[in-house]
Amino acid sequence: MHEKLTGFVFVVSFCLLSATTVVAQNVPPELSAQATRLYKTDTKTDVLVSAASVAGWGLARLIRPHVCPAPCVDAELNALDRRFAGRAERRGVDRASTVFVATTVGLPFLLNISTSRQDLRPKQYWRDTAVLGETLLMTNAITDVVKNVASRPRPFMWGLSETDSRYGRPSSYKSFFSAHSALAFAMTMSYAKMYARSHQNGKPVLVYGVGIGLAATSGSLRVAAGEHYPTDVIMGALVGSAIGLFVTPALHR
Repeated sequence: MHEKLTGFVFVVSFCLLSATTVVAQNVPPELSAQATRLYKTDTKTDVLVSAASVAGWGLARLIRPHVCPAPCVDAELNALDRRFAGRAERRGVDRASTVFVATTVGLPFLLNISTSRQDLRPKQYWRDTAVLGETLLMTNAITDVVKNVASRPRPFMWGLSETDSRYGRPSSYKSFFSAHSALAFAMTMSYAKMYARSHQNGKPVLVYGVGIGLAATSGSLRVAAGEHYPTDVIMGALVGSAIGLFVTPALHR
């Protein structure tokens, strides 16, 4: 289910980003002295980022996670994660976390629409949407590759019987790192950075605070669902924040 959802989101995001990039390039590049902090788009950069993300996503499809050769034990876990080993899957919390992160990922796009009237440059909305789209694609691709290479068993895998069917399920070995956490932090931090750059008289501290709270809740739900360890969520938060705060802004100065 998660595999199909991820693929669907990736394809839709890529199509929307491609259309948005075309529109953004046709927007008059009129700038005022106050608008120098707003994001810019460049066809070459956008194509390269999109192509690299698609390549990474394709590479992840070719990498097969390693399965446990024997029932997993918690001796190899660090002290922080060990107490979470053996947690049973909680389907309801799992679904709730997926809905929550989908909302968190979509919210920046909606907020971007609501604040577009305050833009200092014509149709800046399209440029900002392209930046958000690239953030989403990039984070998704990096996460998929790392998950398959790391092949870390999820918490519920520890202590299962040798005949449990979940040993042969590839998604059972994609604990590190949390895609939900990475995407939530990448998108909320990307929007917060965007807001701070374009609304110099706004309340960026509040936007950052709300964004961190929403993303942290998403990560916490993944741990509660038995799908991730704390370190999976922490690393996802670090990677997502780095992409949202530094990588995509640096590509669109």
